[in-house]
Amino acid sequence: MKTFNIVIISAVMFYGSLVYAAGGEPGLQAGENQSVETGGWFTGTQLFASNSMFSRKAKSHELYAGFYPLIESTGYVPKKNTAQFGFNQISYSVFDRLNISLEPMIMVANTPNLSVKGLLYEDNKNSIALSGGIKALLPRIDGFFSIYYSSRIHNPNSTLYVLPVSLAHSYKLNQNISFHHTITDINVLSQSDFKNKANLAYSTIVQLKAREQHSLQIHASEVGFWDHDYYYFGVSYRYTGKYFYTQMGYFNRIQQEGVQGIPLVDFGIVL
Repeated sequence: MKTFNIVIISAVMFYGSLVYAAGGEPGLQAGENQSVETGGWFTGTQLFASNSMFSRKAKSHELYAGFYPLIESTGYVPKKNTAQFGFNQISYSVFDRLNISLEPMIMVANTPNLSVKGLLYEDNKNSIALSGGIKALLPRIDGFFSIYYSSRIHNPNSTLYVLPVSLAHSYKLNQNISFHHTITDINVLSQSDFKNKANLAYSTIVQLKAREQHSLQIHASEVGFWDHDYYYFGVSYRYTGKYFYTQMGYFNRIQQEGVQGIPLVDFGIVL
């Protein structure tokens, strides 16, 4: 916990230095008309607004995905024909309001997966999106390895299906500060090894921007609620270029067994 507090303080100081480098005005709109969407192992950056129900103009360098894909998201959906190839996420927007994605790292861990995200509503301040997906943890002797935390799920005899359904809302307070809230129903279905159940999860991200390319995210989540499983909190920094992005952060997951902390890194390209 002491290490995490040091990381939090360092991150805030780093954000302050970015603000100072921006001439004391965080959120300067350099490249305001650029159309950039990024995302990968935990995050993406792209914001899209609409002048009408069917006409959408891209805004640059906003968060469109969460750092922990299962329960973190935002209300934004990438513009049509935007493709992303990240360490943790590959996605493509079939339409302006519909995006499909998969997580290649957990596919390597014997877990085929697919997610779909659709935009429900947006205006100058708010954006709301609904997403759903399936993750099939195929049978294996040594268990499923989570890339987010050093934990394993042993399902040697049957396939375990995880079906998350999420509703995400993003609110832009001003050019420098945004809030992203997601509530997720995590449905777990098993043929024999596990009990079928549904868990409710809530996550929030506070996004602080200095210039268009730099942002600091503060993350927090609760999983389980009345049937409490764990909660986590963390902080991450993201740099977004025109065709490249990278993100790094540190998270603590807290459960009955104790506290588990891990540094995380993401990078990828956008076409």
